[in-house]
Amino acid sequence: PPATEQPGLSGIVQERSYHGDVFKLGVVAGSNVLRVKVARQFAGGCDVGAAVRLTWPAGAARLLPATGDVAPAGDAAS
Repeated sequence: PPATEQPGLSGIVQERSYHGDVFKLGVVAGSNVLRVKVARQFAGGCDVGAAVRLTWPAGAARLLPATGDVAPAGDAAS
């Protein structure tokens, strides 16, 4: 599906560094800074200050408890 129809967040690139075959970005989204890795071939336009949209496949999203405790995939949280 087009990127606008996929789950995602809009943000601003705050930092960018190159690590071999990937760029590591710090993206400000709301009051959070998200750390993401982007393959070199997809990093065009990801300069510091650039507006970006982070997307992922719908089935890849996971909700985590605010405490940081993570249950293995498929386990029900108690």
